[in-house]
Amino acid sequence: MDFGQAVKLYHERMQLDERFQDIYSVAKQIMAGEHWLVGGSVFRPLVEIMYEREQPLTDFDFVCDTIKNDIVLPEGYYMVRNSYGNPKIRTPETDFDCVPFNSWKKFKFKSPGINSVLIQNPTTVQSLAYNPDTGEVKGLGKHAIKRQEIQVNNLHYLLKAANSKKISMADYLKRFDSLGFNLVSGYLIAKRNFPLQIEHLC
Repeated sequence: MDFGQAVKLYHERMQLDERFQDIYSVAKQIMAGEHWLVGGSVFRPLVEIMYEREQPLTDFDFVCDTIKNDIVLPEGYYMVRNSYGNPKIRTPETDFDCVPFNSWKKFKFKSPGINSVLIQNPTTVQSLAYNPDTGEVKGLGKHAIKRQEIQVNNLHYLLKAANSKKISMADYLKRFDSLGFNLVSGYLIAKRNFPLQIEHLC
């Protein structure tokens, strides 16, 4: 199966997934403007579909232009704020986050948005975003999945992510062992303010 077929099947699966659709309907009441699903709930199912390697279930993480001011949640949902002040929505079954683009360091993009998120993911396979409305998938993670390779995408944010979990960078990378990918040495970005243009890759 090629990557395009995997994306199509993933999109079809997400449209039929009642759990996701319930969460997405609530998320859309919180987010304004452009929004994407990112993280393990994107790259792990794609790997599972494409290579038939079972992957663990993950929570859903959304990124968006802005967060609405007046948030009214349906019964069974409640909101807390994370350490950055962004909303984390909790239910008995799962949690999901809605993070505005302005929470991410702005790089020198012509139109800051999802690219300013993708450039900061610790690894290449994490640099992947899915539009639940159109089915579009973009990011360096496309190439990582096609090649079955994982590489450090942003060294600064890899260190930051490892520190936040109080583990080493090597142990952080072991979290992706279930993908069955080869670990490629080196990294794409060393510093958080590296003025790299990657729109053409995303």
